[in-house]
Amino acid sequence: MALPGKLPTTPTEFSSNLVMSLDSSLESDYTRAQYVENHIQQEVTKHLSAIEATNSSILAGAARGIPELSELVVGEAEYSSPAVRSRVDSLKTLIETGRPDLVSISAEVKTAKEKLVQCLNDKKNLPLNCLQEFDDFKNKIATLQ
Repeated sequence: MALPGKLPTTPTEFSSNLVMSLDSSLESDYTRAQYVENHIQQEVTKHLSAIEATNSSILAGAARGIPELSELVVGEAEYSSPAVRSRVDSLKTLIETGRPDLVSISAEVKTAKEKLVQCLNDKKNLPLNCLQEFDDFKNKIATLQ
């Protein structure tokens, strides 16, 4: 058994057939390196083309999901300030005419609401400190129903 760094004690011999086949081989190390490099480039090209095809299909799917600019401009016209204001006014009149019992709120409910709003405005960062005002307002609303 040979230890690392030491030569084997028995002579190493190769068969004459092996030596002759290596000598007569037309491929050199350079030729084999070129073949390996060419094979690697072909594999990389194949994988890159597969990735490119996948990305292009994903991009096409995303492009189909994005609305056209003309559609966005039409959509923005629906939400212009005057249009929204008129829509809010029409909903407000619909509520007032359809449910007069909701519009007529007692003075106690109004004061409870004002106290709650005032508390929330004063304590913007601590809304839980307005729990008493909230409970009062909730109880006043419950009495209306």
